Amino acid sequence: MLSWLRRLLASPAKAGAAPGPAAAATPARDGRPGDEAYFRNALASDPANPGLNLGLAGSLRDQGKMNEALQAGERALELAPDHADAAYWLGWNLHALGRHMEAARILDQGLAYHPTHADMLCQRAKVHASLEQFDAAASRYQDALTQQPDHFSALANFGILKLKQHDAQHAVELLRRAADLEPYDGPALYFLGAALRETGQPDEAMACYEQALASMPEYGPAHMDLAILLRERGAIPEAIRHFRCALADVPNMPTLRNHLAEALLAAGEFTDAIESFRIILETEPQNLEALINLGSALQGLRRYAEAEEAYHQSLAIAPEHPAIHFNLGTLWQSKGYFSRGQARREAFAEAKQSYEAAIAREWTLPGEPRHIDTLLCLASLAMADLHLEQALAFYDRALALAPENADARTRRGQLALLMGDFAAGWRDYEYRFAQTGNKRLPSFTQPMWRNDFPLAGKTILLMAEQGMGDAIHFVRYVEQVAQQAPAAILIEAHEALRPLLATLPVPVTVLEPGRPFPPFDCYCPLMSLPYAFGTRIDTMPARLPYLAAEPGRIDHWNALLGKKTFPRIGIVWSGSPALNNDFHRSIALERFVGLLPPALQVYSLQKDLRESDAQALRELPNVIHFGAELGDYADTAAFIANLDLVISVDTSVAHLAGAMGKPVWILLPFLPDYRWLTERDDSPWYPTARLFRQPEAGDWDTVFAQVRQALDSRYLPNQAPS
Repeated sequence: MLSWLRRLLASPAKAGAAPGPAAAATPARDGRPGDEAYFRNALASDPANPGLNLGLAGSLRDQGKMNEALQAGERALELAPDHADAAYWLGWNLHALGRHMEAARILDQGLAYHPTHADMLCQRAKVHASLEQFDAAASRYQDALTQQPDHFSALANFGILKLKQHDAQHAVELLRRAADLEPYDGPALYFLGAALRETGQPDEAMACYEQALASMPEYGPAHMDLAILLRERGAIPEAIRHFRCALADVPNMPTLRNHLAEALLAAGEFTDAIESFRIILETEPQNLEALINLGSALQGLRRYAEAEEAYHQSLAIAPEHPAIHFNLGTLWQSKGYFSRGQARREAFAEAKQSYEAAIAREWTLPGEPRHIDTLLCLASLAMADLHLEQALAFYDRALALAPENADARTRRGQLALLMGDFAAGWRDYEYRFAQTGNKRLPSFTQPMWRNDFPLAGKTILLMAEQGMGDAIHFVRYVEQVAQQAPAAILIEAHEALRPLLATLPVPVTVLEPGRPFPPFDCYCPLMSLPYAFGTRIDTMPARLPYLAAEPGRIDHWNALLGKKTFPRIGIVWSGSPALNNDFHRSIALERFVGLLPPALQVYSLQKDLRESDAQALRELPNVIHFGAELGDYADTAAFIANLDLVISVDTSVAHLAGAMGKPVWILLPFLPDYRWLTERDDSPWYPTARLFRQPEAGDWDTVFAQVRQALDSRYLPNQAPS
């Protein structure tokens, strides 16, 4: 904001024409009143008329003939040294031309004759401000307002001055008064927004910026500051739009272009971000921030060699900058995630070295230690290799520095759950709502239920969160809720789950998403119920089935599947690509199908296909795919009810098969989700599940060999149809 403030501080707050004298009352001769010809003709017969000289000055100024205009204005003031309009006009225009000392002299001369002239007092204050004589400027603005309390320009510019002097509260008061006088003045509304932002009122600030843009749609300052607030709120696409508008107004402002590039980076629009950072670096090759961010954008496209080069160029400028070492750590960690064997180990070693270098440098930074983020990355690095105790130590170090850090708490909670420490895990996992990027708890007036008051006779709202699989997994707790004798149980869930959840073994009302809630007394997110009930491994509710298929749909799908000649196997090889960890859990179809013996009837339970899998499926006639026939999860449940076995990577379909009590074999990456625990091939959550784990990161071959062996022993080729 300050760069715009410096640009506009000395200028009139109100857009529009500069002050000009009224047309002389003399009748027109060889021109119209106000034209240069008119005034020259009038002056030919009355050269000593100060009003006519001042009128000529205004006419010349309007034509861009500034030197002649100033000469005419000076002539008017020479003829009448006490002429208030002449002094004000000449002082205003000299100030606008940047000739501040001359403007000060003229205005002081005018004020000697007219010490209570509010316009001149205000203009003199602006000149003081341009000369960085801020105390004198404040005094003159106050004098102007003493003479005329509703002087718009004095109020607006005094408010801007107070903002520059870091007296934002006083600035708000002055600028509010100005905005009341001129409610459509764009710059005044902009600076009021800036003052409100400085006083911690972002909502009001955004409203002012939007009002300013309604009056001046191309006003760059308002676009930029509105974009910054939008970015802080996570409204990145809107922020990008306003940054682009601001850049159209001021295309050569590196700070603004950097704001845009950073927003593009945050939005994952890496190609456009790279272009913006490169434009900045063309004119500022030593711009450290742009270099670091260029590396981040290149890294986002997995252009690791170019990203590493950008980071090393940054280190040549600032070898002790902790963020560069941190970014290098994330680069090597990312490379390691997509590598195997020795290449993975070497990349992780480089990552750890870079993170430790960042921590060594970040200790000296003021404020809350930034190296908390680095400790979290070190923890995730340790977890990737299943060094769980080491990861726990890093989380503990982070939380010793910032005990309420939601990211550290949530991740430590997930780690504790993976390690089987449910008491600590569920407690820390409650911090997920404050975690960066996560959905916040709703702002209900009703209390959240944590099993801390009786439910008898009350209506409770249970809310699904995160993915479909999470909802299917934790909806099992509805039976325990029902044991508390509530008057009613409401469940909010995704539309695709509604018919399925209606099959729960206790009465519930499944709400339609997006509609107002009916009256309720308390609420609880589904994934907070394990904490509410104090779930341990030996007390988790695992009575199956707790979800079922509708008989009519079962018959429909049995007819679609056709005559059963061999065991029916349903497969799911990939989940949603939007999940951060999808690369590690999903498998290409052509590779997945290779593990299946030919004497099986194989059915795809995938609803949506990636393009590469769609092509592979066309070349695999032994895999029957229904695709569009799968309408919702009730259809999927009916499909599963007709199968002998489901083989799936870690997806919602695996949870559904487990919830129905159907045999399900779940293929897990080396680092599994917290609910699958470690070092076991069964699941206490789903007694009918069998887990197949990668023995090493990326090693699906061993998993496939184990699955093939299990299939051969359980579903022999010569097995008769069951």
